[in-house]
Amino acid sequence: GPKLRHVTDLLSLGNATIEETLGLLQWMRASDYGSLGVCGFSMGGVHAMMAAGCWKEEAAMVSMLSPHSAAPVFCKGALAKACDWHMLERGRLTV
Repeated sequence: GPKLRHVTDLLSLGNATIEETLGLLQWMRASDYGSLGVCGFSMGGVHAMMAAGCWKEEAAMVSMLSPHSAAPVFCKGALAKACDWHMLERGRLTV
């Protein structure tokens, strides 16, 4: 499947998710939907929290199994061996 070419792509992806959520909330509010809320699972839960925090109106928010940080997954968890940390430290990793 698709891979991120740069570490910063992950930040851009997260920002896009949050901006899209805010856009959908604005559209639902303008379309006279009732009570609004956002939810997400894992990293989606983190993005839901961020979107709810940026939304200036009242909204429900449910975040399921969301990490406090991505660091444990990349440094000690499932993706720890998926990255060539030594090459990254030297700044020589090419994709």
